[in-house]
Amino acid sequence: MPFGSGLQMSVGTTVVEIASAIDNLTEVDPGVFADGEALVDLHCQLERLLAVTTRATAAFDASGAWKPDGAHSAAAWAGDALSHAYAHSPAAGASGPGPAAPAGD
Repeated sequence: MPFGSGLQMSVGTTVVEIASAIDNLTEVDPGVFADGEALVDLHCQLERLLAVTTRATAAFDASGAWKPDGAHSAAAWAGDALSHAYAHSPAAGASGPGPAAPAGD
C-alpha cells in the first residue's frame, strides 16, 4: 500500500459523511433550527468546516498539484473547478430564494 493511501481513503470517506450529513440537514424543516441555540450551533459548525476548507486550500496551493492542469495559480484552478462543480451540482438553484430583504426605513 503506497504511503498516504489509507489517509486518502479516510479523507474521502469523511467528505462523503459530511455530504450525507448536509443532505440530511437540507431535508429538515428549517423551523427546527429556528431557535437561538440551534442557530448558534449551526454557525459554529459552519465556521469549523470553513477553517478545515481554508487549511486544505492553503495546502493545495503549496503542493503545486494545480500546475499539471495548466492553471496559472491555485486560485485560478479553484475558480474554474468550483465554477464547474457548482454549475453541475444537483443542488444548484435548489435552495430557493434567500432571506427577504428588510424593509427600507
